[in-house]
Amino acid sequence: MTSPDHTSSQELARPILEDIRAIFQKVDEHYKSTRYYETYKLNRWWGDANMKVMRGALADSQDAVDIVHAAHRTFMFSVNVPSADWTGYAVRWLLEEQRQRGFDLGRCDPAIQESKFSLPDNNVVELGRVLSPDFIRTVNIANEIMTYVPAREMRVLELGGGLGHLSRTLRLLGVAKRYVIVDLFETLVFSYCFLRLNFPDCSFHFVTSEEEKAADLRNFDFVFVPTAFTKILEGESFDLFANTASMGEMQNEAIRFWMDFIQNRISVRYLFTLNRFLNLIDPNEHHWRWEENEASVLYDARWRILSWDLEPRFIRCPYVDSVSSRAVKIVAERGRPVDAVADRAAVEATLRDLQFQDWSVLPHLPIAMSVLVPMVPDLGMSGTLFRLWDAVRLERNTPEVLGMMVRYLHHLSKPLSMEFEELAYYETAFLDACPPSMGNWLDDLRNVIYARHKALKLT
Repeated sequence: MTSPDHTSSQELARPILEDIRAIFQKVDEHYKSTRYYETYKLNRWWGDANMKVMRGALADSQDAVDIVHAAHRTFMFSVNVPSADWTGYAVRWLLEEQRQRGFDLGRCDPAIQESKFSLPDNNVVELGRVLSPDFIRTVNIANEIMTYVPAREMRVLELGGGLGHLSRTLRLLGVAKRYVIVDLFETLVFSYCFLRLNFPDCSFHFVTSEEEKAADLRNFDFVFVPTAFTKILEGESFDLFANTASMGEMQNEAIRFWMDFIQNRISVRYLFTLNRFLNLIDPNEHHWRWEENEASVLYDARWRILSWDLEPRFIRCPYVDSVSSRAVKIVAERGRPVDAVADRAAVEATLRDLQFQDWSVLPHLPIAMSVLVPMVPDLGMSGTLFRLWDAVRLERNTPEVLGMMVRYLHHLSKPLSMEFEELAYYETAFLDACPPSMGNWLDDLRNVIYARHKALKLT
């Protein structure tokens, strides 16, 4: 399906909505006849209220611009703030943060600005261009990709494209040339409308059947694939895989499916993810997060990690981002040779070093009047957290590695009344990997975990 050339976007707005409604009806019939959502379970947000909002927007909108604005008014696809003043503070903070990292948006092509089809209430004018926190976020992500990934004009696969903000920015900056978005088909309605409005001269295709062939999709500028039809992409090659936020909004069963798909069923050269990691929960109130906590823990040993940063500064804007989930940025290159002997030696060296750090040697020391639990631990690639995360990635079934990770997470959360949502994952992995008796600190840790899990009814 190709959009007409040189036709004004306003004239296209109603036909675009008519197109997507016809597509929606066809795909919706397939989903209902196959009872797809009975097997692909959605989490508590997307399976209930969010789904009603998306379907309502499609039914009530008058044209493609209207449906884009409806999406922007929700927190599903946009950061909404109560006033233009607040937006202005957020935008100026984000621009200054960019400049401190050596990136000046004001020197970019004037076309690098928020879409003219975005909701005006979310925008301010700075640097002579229309900007929003959402747009600057995508520029930051694009800049991170350009910093660590040398390729340009890539074929990109994005899982969970939302409204299409990131794909638009990557296209504008020349990072992406061909773009495939895999998402809930209800969500694809919005990204389809948004991207067709913004790129009227590009070619578009929406997959509506599992019988379509991947080879027929390779020359379209934008391809939209409902999750039910993902199988047609198996065996395909992509320069970059991207996922921001959405894996943290899935149940673990779905997360495992997608990580297997990325790592084993398609060919990916580079990866960029920005997903939930170490968010604090009350285990009695947020126990449902134990079924949705694997977004950042399933990376295998074949990745070469180029950049890893928990709470990267560009997502710490004090005017907007504080209400968002804590996230870890991961940039990686696929194809690292797996050498079991060398990997084991590297992990053992890490364990020898970390066992002498204060948190490990002095676990019972009171934290008052000390910096035993620092206010700002090293959350980059030189820090203890990454070294343990990476050791688990290389030696996933080693009790000592998993035990050290569990102890470190216990240590970091010691001053708090809550725990990290991934703790239950690491504890369960530790129990599964640990033999009946080790005769050392691992036995004591196992007993502590058993007692905790029994109290929380995890066993």
